[in-house]
Amino acid sequence: MTLTLFNLYHFVTFFFVGYTQGRKNLALRKPAYQSSTTEYSFGGRTHLGVADYAVDGNLEVEEIGSTCIRAGWDLNPWWAVDLQDIYRIDEVAIVTRNWGFIMTNFSVELSAFTDGTPNGFINPVTCFYESGWVPQGVTRVYPCSTSTMARFVKVTRWDWAADRVMAFCQVMVYGSDTASPQQNTKDLIWYGGESVPVQETVHLKKRN
Repeated sequence: MTLTLFNLYHFVTFFFVGYTQGRKNLALRKPAYQSSTTEYSFGGRTHLGVADYAVDGNLEVEEIGSTCIRAGWDLNPWWAVDLQDIYRIDEVAIVTRNWGFIMTNFSVELSAFTDGTPNGFINPVTCFYESGWVPQGVTRVYPCSTSTMARFVKVTRWDWAADRVMAFCQVMVYGSDTASPQQNTKDLIWYGGESVPVQETVHLKKRN
């Protein structure tokens, strides 16, 4: 078989989404939910930014070819995934879109239980809070400030008015049922009162 750039791109995408540093993405193709679903258009067609897009394994960040969620025009839009089992979570990665609606002022929360609704986390623990702007078209990996036993993961954008949209292309969750958090050493960012390492990968635009 001839190795083309197309085939190489999709092989690397599959490997990165499913595993990072030999670790399995616990959120891949798991049930996902969000506060609302809004439309977006490209190529003369209208698409719904449904919750499942964030766990479908597609790392494409360009407007054409991507599958990205869009929740919003409501107060504090949220997205959540059910991992269908309890794991010790220590890292969460978010892949941002390369156009429109920059991710900012959002949190990722973890919980072992809910009240029966996707948004009803019981005794949630904050993995991280991002008060800054995340660049477009990147994968940013956040180590949780505290390793937490959890089944549910929720991303919430916090705003003062119900006129914002939360949009991103993928969420990847890493951990185990017994392992302690891995210590990374690349690029420090300040949040939650302590200095923790954050990894970031830039998704390059494909040339026509």
